[in-house]
Amino acid sequence: MPTCYATAKLSILWLLNNSISLKSFRKVVRALTIIVLCWWVSTILLDTFICFPINSRWNPNVKGTCNNKVVQVEYFATPIPWIITDFAILIVPLPVLWSMKLSRARQIGLVALFGVGIA
Repeated sequence: MPTCYATAKLSILWLLNNSISLKSFRKVVRALTIIVLCWWVSTILLDTFICFPINSRWNPNVKGTCNNKVVQVEYFATPIPWIITDFAILIVPLPVLWSMKLSRARQIGLVALFGVGIA
């Protein structure tokens, strides 16, 4: 599941990075990319090494032990940064879109187009 979230977010960030060429905007997008990549790697590592032996996590035939407290933290705390980065990705292009020298109707149209990602 983290791989699905991360690759979707990274593709949106790649699109934003390539579509808007402002230097300050690209720095923010790259920072968000680093945050998403780090959180992706950390959730994969946490999910991989939560049980000993490792394959007891997905193979019921292998006897092993899992740290139940870490499992509970993983299921409740892991989605919080994903949600925060979702909103950050949605909010980041808004100042750039509003500062464009376009008619108010086109600005609203662009914001609506970028806002389709909310649903």
